[in-house]
Amino acid sequence: MAETFAFLLMGGAPLLLAVLASHFVLRRGNLIERSDRRAVVAQVLVFGLISAIGMIIRSPRVKDLYVDAALFVVVVAGLQGGLRVGVGAGFIGAFARLLTRASAPFAFITLAAGILAGALRSRWPQPPNPGKGFLVGASLGVLQVVLTVLTLGASPLDKNVIAAYVPFMIMTGAWVAVLQLILNGLRGEIERHRLEKLAAEARLALLQSQIRPHFLFNALNTISAVSRKDPEETRRLI
Repeated sequence: MAETFAFLLMGGAPLLLAVLASHFVLRRGNLIERSDRRAVVAQVLVFGLISAIGMIIRSPRVKDLYVDAALFVVVVAGLQGGLRVGVGAGFIGAFARLLTRASAPFAFITLAAGILAGALRSRWPQPPNPGKGFLVGASLGVLQVVLTVLTLGASPLDKNVIAAYVPFMIMTGAWVAVLQLILNGLRGEIERHRLEKLAAEARLALLQSQIRPHFLFNALNTISAVSRKDPEETRRLI
């Protein structure tokens, strides 16, 4: 029970950090939706630093379940921000792996995950839904395990290896899907606020156009002219 709680706590900490950072940092100025230099730098720093933190606070393994936060956060960075954000966040995450003395293949796959996720995002007009996010995360999770196994000289088709990477694949895909769901919801909320603001501005512009002096002057002139010839029409205009 204690191990399961520690697993959920340590594995969920980077997820919670990503949600809080997106809400309080990337939501300001709609940074999560923009693609200018300032927005890209902000997204790279947020996702990259959370990936590094996830590398430091590794979740414990519970019954072959293991969450690699450094990986899934970088995947989401690419899926949300595109290639530049994926590369930047992947570089920070890979550098953090090397600083914590992780093997070079793990650092490489972290950077590659950001690049691949960002490249996929560039092919989609909007960030992918949680289902696509799960597939991308799960696929990159398998890629990490296979690359690690090949580095160790083992076979990726070994039964013990498959038993190890199937749960890891599912967990990586699941965490990516959850974070995609939350961030896509945040994007939707920002878009709703933007549309509401535009609608309010349009209503205000309409009211302003209706009370401009020249509009009132023309209306009064029209009523004055009609009143001399057609009292019924005058009442209708008023």
